[in-house]
Amino acid sequence: MTIETQEAMIHGQDARATSAHREGDNAMVDLSASERNDLKYWYPIAQAVVPTPQTTIVTTEIDLEELLDGRPVAGLVEFLGELKAAAQAMGLPCFLRTGQTSAKHSWRDSCFVADAECIVTHVRALVEYSALADLMGLDVSTWAVRELLPTRPVMVAFWGEMPIVRELRLFVRDGEIVHEQPYWPLGALRGHVRDEAELAAKIGGLQNFTAAEVESLKAQTRELNRAIPGYWSVDWLDTDRGWYMIDMALGEMSYMWSPGEDFENG
Repeated sequence: MTIETQEAMIHGQDARATSAHREGDNAMVDLSASERNDLKYWYPIAQAVVPTPQTTIVTTEIDLEELLDGRPVAGLVEFLGELKAAAQAMGLPCFLRTGQTSAKHSWRDSCFVADAECIVTHVRALVEYSALADLMGLDVSTWAVRELLPTRPVMVAFWGEMPIVRELRLFVRDGEIVHEQPYWPLGALRGHVRDEAELAAKIGGLQNFTAAEVESLKAQTRELNRAIPGYWSVDWLDTDRGWYMIDMALGEMSYMWSPGEDFENG
């Protein structure tokens, strides 16, 4: 699929989704949970409502799991060429993900792309993670090349040296915020940082938000929910340009915790 075709698809999908929303609550009955979680579904609608990273969507029908067996993959060269072109047009470094996941804990090997010529290694890492992340595997037919938003990381964590930044997750259902939580529980980071003392000293900075920030993000999330109805978790990232909505997923399939809980399974 060419970039021009992809852009036409986004605009067409945006129009169809808006029309479907106007037709009522039955509009999404025919979509599976995987299809609704797919960035290809929600991003074209969200980008017109709230701040989101610039994103180029590339879709493919090739069997990318063949990469894991070391077998030749028909159409791979053309697919990688589209991703490279999108990455170069977006500007490097950029952020790469599938429609379902970014495997962000592996950061430097998966979603963080500094060299477009090495993009195949990032694709392979994301395909491998997707194959192992679910009993049936996560779909890898949708890919997104996104701008790398400027942030102020508090620390790095995990084996991929992922930059850890303030994030807030809000759960919204039918226009009502039903739960709010800092994205990072202490237990999710414990054991995955270079310096546990540094983590203890800085965790407060990751989990504290001003009342004005929270109220603004709640208002924007409610507005987003009017455009994409249902029960959703919505993730917001603190950047040098303000707060950006970077991800959303069905609420019943999203991790929920409450500050004060002892999360030990990160």
